[in-house]
Amino acid sequence: RCTPRHLANVLWGVAKLSSGCRLARGSVATEPSVVSLCGMAGGAIASDAAAFNARDLSNAAWSLLTLGLFDRPTMLAIAARAAATLDSFNAQETSKLLYAMRKSGVHCAALEEAASRPREQRLELPLAGPPILLTHMLGGGRAKGGREETGATAATGGALWEGSLLLAKWLAAHP
Repeated sequence: RCTPRHLANVLWGVAKLSSGCRLARGSVATEPSVVSLCGMAGGAIASDAAAFNARDLSNAAWSLLTLGLFDRPTMLAIAARAAATLDSFNAQETSKLLYAMRKSGVHCAALEEAASRPREQRLELPLAGPPILLTHMLGGGRAKGGREETGATAATGGALWEGSLLLAKWLAAHP
C-alpha cells in the first residue's frame, strides 16, 4: 500500500510528463497502466481522503484532471476534505485545487463556502497601538457575498497573504 504522499507524487509525475492539459484538448490518457493507476488512486482517495494533506489533495486533483481520468466521487472526496482543511493550504495548493475543481465541473458547496470565507489573523505589534487585523479572501473577494465570479483561484492574493502574515509575525517578534 502506498502512502498518500507517494500516491499523489506518482500521479503528479505521470501527469507532468503528459503534454499539457489533456482535458482542455478533449482527450483522455488511454495507456492501460495510467488508467489503472488513476482508478486505484481514485479508490484510495475516495475511501481515505482524511489521510491526504493539502499538497497531496491539490496534486491529486490537478493530476487526475490533467490526465482526464477523474471521476465525480473522487473529486467530491477531495473537495470535502479540502473544505475541512482549507486554512492549511498555501497559495499554490489552493490555486491548483480550485482550478481542478472548476475545470472538472465538480461542485462542492462546502468547498465553495470555505473558499469564500475570509481568512483573518489578529496581531498585536509592540508600540503599534491597537491590534492589527489582517484579512484575506481566496480568489479575490471583491464580489459581494463571496469569491469573484472571474474564476480567480487565489494564487496572487494567497501569496501576498502568506508574505504579509510572515512579515507581520516577524515584526511582532522583533520590536
